[in-house]
Amino acid sequence: NSSNVPKPPGKITRALALLARSMPEVAPESAMDRGHALVASLAETWNSMRSVCLELDDAAWTTPTACPGWDVHDNVAHILGIEQMLEGDALPEVALADELEHVKNDFGRINEMWVESYRSVSHAELMSAFDSVTKRRLDRFGALDAAGFVAPSWTPQGEGTVLDLL
Repeated sequence: NSSNVPKPPGKITRALALLARSMPEVAPESAMDRGHALVASLAETWNSMRSVCLELDDAAWTTPTACPGWDVHDNVAHILGIEQMLEGDALPEVALADELEHVKNDFGRINEMWVESYRSVSHAELMSAFDSVTKRRLDRFGALDAAGFVAPSWTPQGEGTVLDLL
């Protein structure tokens, strides 16, 4: 029951508000313009996350969230893992229980593998890995031309384009 989950500390609540504001509606005239605007928003979002995370103390990092069994550290690991997967990094080899009540499908199991792989690292190591993968992602997106932004891509909603993913 998510009503039993403590509300996040003020820093986390403020971070979520910042993240929501960093994804403005964009109405550009071309795929290239739209792509660059979305990449700029993504960079701002990741920088906001980074800034907030660097201010967290151990108690904040271990605050439970509405995601069953996940704390703040796990949520950052989840975002990191998704970006690593999208970069083509190999899925970590970790042992998971056969049945995890909150895991509903194969993609959920993949998410859980990434999260589990980062549970034993320090918050500083987690943020170092986050910095590394987000730099790789931004470099990749920054090198795209208009055709690259409209190229087919996996998205959480199914097949789409890189613009849809962004």
